[in-house]
Amino acid sequence: MNSKTIIRSIVFFVLVFFLLEVAIAQSIISFKDKYGRTLQAEIYEKTGSAKRIFGLNLHISRYGYKRRNLSSETIKQLGERLIDDYKDVLKITSKSIKLKNVDTDGQWWFVEYEQIVSDIPIYGSEIGFSVDPQGYVVTLGATVHPGVSIKPVPHISPERALEVAKRRFQLDSIIVLHQPSLIILPIEEGTQYKYYLVWKIHLASLKTLRDSVYFLSADDGSIVKCFSNIRHDVIYGTITGNYYPQRSNDLPVRVAYPITDISMYNLLGQRIARTNAEQNGNYSITY
Repeated sequence: MNSKTIIRSIVFFVLVFFLLEVAIAQSIISFKDKYGRTLQAEIYEKTGSAKRIFGLNLHISRYGYKRRNLSSETIKQLGERLIDDYKDVLKITSKSIKLKNVDTDGQWWFVEYEQIVSDIPIYGSEIGFSVDPQGYVVTLGATVHPGVSIKPVPHISPERALEVAKRRFQLDSIIVLHQPSLIILPIEEGTQYKYYLVWKIHLASLKTLRDSVYFLSADDGSIVKCFSNIRHDVIYGTITGNYYPQRSNDLPVRVAYPITDISMYNLLGQRIARTNAEQNGNYSITY
């Protein structure tokens, strides 16, 4: 076996392995809806729900609605009936959802729900659809967790949870961006999810730049999960300038504009990063 054959074999193996990994996480199935049409759905294997249904193209007149009569209320009712029609593949019904957002640009409508269990939202859940300017439902999909069973009664108060989060934050100048809210938090463990009843709390500080979200167990107040909204990134670009060679009606000429001091400041006016632009005007700044 020569080197080219070996390389092709390795590439083929890696490609097949990658495709198998993707197939394990999600798969495409065919199914018939109540109108006898054959559609396809992308199924998330860990929950069995349809992340997206393809080829829907379902006109809202089937549900007795007209495009010109759509409103925030009628689109909500339409969505509930639509979701119940596809409950077998979405793995959720209208009894387990709560309207989260309705938006329109005057032509398109976009509707989003979240999954609830005993009126408590499941963090990260989403059921959504869109209606095009001609009145067709063109997208429908869900990120849900079927069969969640959890006791919806917290054993610690929101006040107690806030105290714990503030101690963990370890700063005196604290801004409570969002008061404690009771949610169900899915945590991926291996091939399944484990569900926790938690208090979600959002704290920040401008004196010492910090922005953190805490998920505290509603049973014992322990930290189940936390993350920072402060992100490190790189900004880059090219600085150029235009000038007129002789007269104002000449075609402007663009040239690189090197700058020896480019600074970035936070909301407090503190300089947090500094760099220079090289002779071609290119710069990058890490923060």
